[in-house]
Amino acid sequence: MILHVPEYDPDAPVIVINVGNSRASLATWQSNELKTPLFVPTTDEGAFEKAFMGHAAECPKGRPAATIIGSVVPAALKRICEFVSDRMGKEALVVGESVPLPMDVDVEDERAIGVDRVCAAAMAYEKIQASFTVVDFGSAVT
Repeated sequence: MILHVPEYDPDAPVIVINVGNSRASLATWQSNELKTPLFVPTTDEGAFEKAFMGHAAECPKGRPAATIIGSVVPAALKRICEFVSDRMGKEALVVGESVPLPMDVDVEDERAIGVDRVCAAAMAYEKIQASFTVVDFGSAVT
């Protein structure tokens, strides 16, 4: 997936986070490769913080170039953004807010479709460049 972040160095490590209703996924994106994906329960703050700091420790100078979050859980998103800001000294980038959705969504309320599903559809299109159907089942199918 092409990352649309101003002044983005594709070789710089970026921590990417997908926050779902049941679990949060964390990984480092660097040199066009997803590295060391980890999954923790969304509600387990300690496990999340440990996983995040483990990823950060692997980055040069102990911090990523950026942290990018996609979330369908507003309370967890707020908590994680505050944690990232406190620990890394800079704001996390949030898909659908500070990072635009990767494709147009033709619905009245874009928030009605989870950013996880929009990102999955964008990646599928980037891979096959044709019509497709994406079925994405999380713990909440809406």
